[in-house]
Amino acid sequence: MIRDGAVVVDGARWNLVAVAGGTLLTVAGATELGLSPIVSASLVGVGAAVVVQRVAVPVYCGAFVGMTSPEVFGSYWQVTLAAVLAGLLFTAAHPVFHGLGGKLGTTAFVGVSLVAVPTAGSFQRGALPGESAVVSVVGVAALGAVVTFAIHTRAAASPVLASGVVGAVGGVLLPLVFGHSGRLFAAATYSASFAGMTDPRRIPNEWWLGVTGVGVGLVVVYTLPFVGGSGGKLGTIAFGASLGIHGTLRLVDLFQLVRRGYRAPAEETT
Repeated sequence: MIRDGAVVVDGARWNLVAVAGGTLLTVAGATELGLSPIVSASLVGVGAAVVVQRVAVPVYCGAFVGMTSPEVFGSYWQVTLAAVLAGLLFTAAHPVFHGLGGKLGTTAFVGVSLVAVPTAGSFQRGALPGESAVVSVVGVAALGAVVTFAIHTRAAASPVLASGVVGAVGGVLLPLVFGHSGRLFAAATYSASFAGMTDPRRIPNEWWLGVTGVGVGLVVVYTLPFVGGSGGKLGTIAFGASLGIHGTLRLVDLFQLVRRGYRAPAEETT
């Protein structure tokens, strides 16, 4: 038992180191190299997926913490504390919600919120775009989700690598092509890429991932006035959309089974 306990502790320790490392690398990319938070986090994810595959997932979780705006975290100690909390939560939440896209971002968002709210961090407030822009945002989000899902299910790429590549390409090209609007397009694409990380046993195909991406795009637009600049917000949006579609599909399957005479086994309550 002691040995098993040691394994658990060692795993938690490495998770914590990986999350903190991903956080600090992303912050350095944004502050020292002048990269956008999306591009910085994406490149950290790609690098982790290629170089340190065994801890790529917690590193990518930390990258989302590192996307937090300086207006929210004005010092490195706040960023580091948020990374530590996210790292602890990453280990605690490991047994639940396997294979649902956006879980890493949600973990980061909780860690950031636990530090930002008590320390009176100032969240950004964005203005809602026009209707034509909403349609474009929904379109690029649907495409981002589908492409990410296709890369990691039909090619030899991990979900982290697939999301990182889509985020990096979108984060560079969309602002370059569309200017200021391209930043919103890039955010929606990156958020949808997290939904695209979903395991096909949770959401089965590109069609349903496209529907998930539509939901992500809509929520990205209509939450612009709220908690802007908070690391993990985009992932939390993706997690909610992925969970909603997965839950809907499970409910439909259960309804069809009941119609065929299926009865769930009685649960053991003793």
